[in-house]
Amino acid sequence: MKSLICFLLSLSAASAAPVIEIGVDTLYFGHVSAGGGHTRTLAISNAGDEDLIISQIDLGDTIFVLLPPLPPDTIPPGQFEICSIAFHPLDQISYSRSFAIYSNDPATPTLQLPVMAQGVPVFDAGEIIWSYQGIENVVSCTARDDVDGDGFMDVVAESFDAGAVGDNLLCISGSGIGIGHLIWSASPLGGPSNSGGYGDECLITIDDLNSNGTRDIILGTAWGSRTVFAIEGNTGQTIWSYDTYQHAPSGWIYSVASMGDLDGDSIPEVLAGAGSDANAAFCFDGPTGAVRWKMSTPDVAYAVCRLDDVNDDGLADAVLGTGDNSVYLYCISGASVDSGAVIWRYTSGGSVQSVARVADLNGDGHNDVVAGTWYNSNRVMAISGHSSGNNPTVIWNVTTSSPVMKVVVCPDLDGDGLEDVLVASWASYALALSGADGSEIWRNYASDDVWAIYWSYDVNGDSVAEVVSGSFTGEVALIDGVSGATIWSTPTPDNAKIFTVRPIPDINGDGFPDIIAGQQMLNGIGGKVFLLSGGRLQPSAIDDHEPTLPEDYFHLSNYPNPFNAATLISYDLPQAAEVRLEVFNVVGQRVDLVFKGHQETGKHVILWDASTAVPGGLSSGLYLLRITAGERSVTRKMTILK
Repeated sequence: MKSLICFLLSLSAASAAPVIEIGVDTLYFGHVSAGGGHTRTLAISNAGDEDLIISQIDLGDTIFVLLPPLPPDTIPPGQFEICSIAFHPLDQISYSRSFAIYSNDPATPTLQLPVMAQGVPVFDAGEIIWSYQGIENVVSCTARDDVDGDGFMDVVAESFDAGAVGDNLLCISGSGIGIGHLIWSASPLGGPSNSGGYGDECLITIDDLNSNGTRDIILGTAWGSRTVFAIEGNTGQTIWSYDTYQHAPSGWIYSVASMGDLDGDSIPEVLAGAGSDANAAFCFDGPTGAVRWKMSTPDVAYAVCRLDDVNDDGLADAVLGTGDNSVYLYCISGASVDSGAVIWRYTSGGSVQSVARVADLNGDGHNDVVAGTWYNSNRVMAISGHSSGNNPTVIWNVTTSSPVMKVVVCPDLDGDGLEDVLVASWASYALALSGADGSEIWRNYASDDVWAIYWSYDVNGDSVAEVVSGSFTGEVALIDGVSGATIWSTPTPDNAKIFTVRPIPDINGDGFPDIIAGQQMLNGIGGKVFLLSGGRLQPSAIDDHEPTLPEDYFHLSNYPNPFNAATLISYDLPQAAEVRLEVFNVVGQRVDLVFKGHQETGKHVILWDASTAVPGGLSSGLYLLRITAGERSVTRKMTILK
């Protein structure tokens, strides 16, 4: 017996070995402008039961740079290390090769990792990087988290008009050149006939609805479909739908919004506004699509948005704007059940086409509401969110020269510490108004109506957001947020009306954020989604590291780091925003949602205890801490040591 035990122990010791594993089959770097750069991270894990020693990583070409810490490196059993590799193309050339990772894994002493990377031209500011043909009018677009694994954000767009044939919902790779690369497309089934969205507020990205760790999509359709869809962001598959034909009376869905989590399951609820015969606003349960409440309105519910808790019950509330023969702003309690409980109602004087939440303007400690009207009264107004009854407090109310199509709240432009307001209307200019009193900050003239407007990231280094607009002559313009001067203006092919614009972080590796735009299709011409270069790389910006958006934008940090169980996470918010603070492991799985909700401007500190994040606590190793606020995200590394 003693000899048998010794033999088994000897056999066990002989079989012990390190085992190298990496999380990807191929490492993709995407399309990067010559002279620019893009960095990818790679998790190298030890799945064996002895120390794994990485002795060397051979990249095979000087355009790829291994960033510190450099091998040799020892990875204990069950642990991993993060390897960062930068791609700095010098020419317009395709790179298809393999990296060699050398280790003491006896089964795989040399692991070959296939690599795909593409060097592309340097684009001038405003130059079109790629376009993609939709089936009809591209009425809404937005950036979404990376789907195709190249480390760049991707694009989702809605393309439809009456009678269009084909898939109307498109997911396009952000990284590309010439003709955009379609990742997936879908034609969600609803109503007696499939159709798509009607306008710029029918499509949003939303926090994970089906608990698979990735953000999803909400789409509201008009025409024959008349349905609210929750769409899986990585595949285009329908998670749930609410078909108004199946819950008559039916109605076009004009706008959708996230309500944030109302029931404590860490999944946001969904808000939608409907017209036609439905004439109602709905609040849906995020995971299932079940109706939490329905607020019937006298006429069309054109616009909806989330409002943070204004009646002090601890839950977010909702705002909806109605139009045509009934012109009101309603504030509805988020705690409503079955039918919407009205907190306040305001007679707007005209059809409310667009509403938006704005940070506290009047100093009462609650956020407020901005709305734009058209037809009978062309106005933009700010209403106190913390009101009650039928006489809410009007903070300011200004007349515009033309019907208002869209109001967008943007980061502070005039330096008074308050958010400001962008206006798109039936006028031939983009308009910026002071959030404090509605006074005009600037107007930027175009050659025709400007229906598309949004704020964009700073490109001129003054730490103030820029503004992007689109006109009916097909021009997309980037506007200086402070002065209103045109930074660049680009006429898109076919000169078709621009219906939607959005910002997207740097896509071609030149260090400047970029722009998405969608245009009308008229007489079979147009109907494209565009990615436009936001800026141009300057020689002084080229160094040994990837040029990118400032990584200290939020001053995100944690102390101590490394830490044993708990750490203090701190960050600054340049403006009030919806904030999501998450922790991921190195293979991209979210292990904890630290915080999700609205926060005001300023410094924030949160104590995070890793020992309670999962049953039994998180194990030792490297983790990724990510903050997302508005359209911007920053990631930091942190290490747990036990």
